[in-house]
Amino acid sequence: PMPREPVSDEIVTGELLEWKGKYGWIHPSAPIDHPAKDCNRGRIYLHVDDWTGSLEDLQAGALLRFTLYVDNLGLGAENAELLAPPAAPPGTALEESLSAVPQISLVAPGVGVAPLPTQVPAHLSLHP
Repeated sequence: PMPREPVSDEIVTGELLEWKGKYGWIHPSAPIDHPAKDCNRGRIYLHVDDWTGSLEDLQAGALLRFTLYVDNLGLGAENAELLAPPAAPPGTALEESLSAVPQISLVAPGVGVAPLPTQVPAHLSLHP
């Protein structure tokens, strides 16, 4: 197999699409101009040995930063680190905790609500 060669020292960012325990695939944030860019359906390979952070951070949706290398299998990420954790999907902790907050009524029981005026009194009008 062809040894890996650095593509450049430029920092690249991308979203982790999936993590398989020892390796995963990254979707680059911006198009990459390289002859091997279309290998692996445009995805960038990440091996666990090229990850600098905690393995717990390797979750689909995480935003990563890394440098690129190329080998006979395509583009790969090295010196990879976490930029941002995955965004919380709907129905997660914050939304669930907010739904647990009791709803407070601002109208006392048995008290009617006056309808809002349909016309603004002249002395309050914004238009002369």
